[in-house]
Amino acid sequence: MSQNVHSNALSEGVFDDPRDFFERFFVYNYCPLAFVKESKQGTNLTPDKLARAERKAVEEACDQALKEVLEVCAGYP
Repeated sequence: MSQNVHSNALSEGVFDDPRDFFERFFVYNYCPLAFVKESKQGTNLTPDKLARAERKAVEEACDQALKEVLEVCAGYP
């Protein structure tokens, strides 16, 4: 039997209010895209299951977006 352990500062009660957390931290989703396999079920397709060329294109776009976010964040205290 396996146990799914989820731990982070919000769920562990380190911050009483999520607003306290977000005053100090920024959460960024590296690849905020959803890939759905063309099928009757519309199965979720994770990036690691994409063809190599497709995955490379997605990673390059996500890397560029991350770089831009970091450049913007660098201007903040």
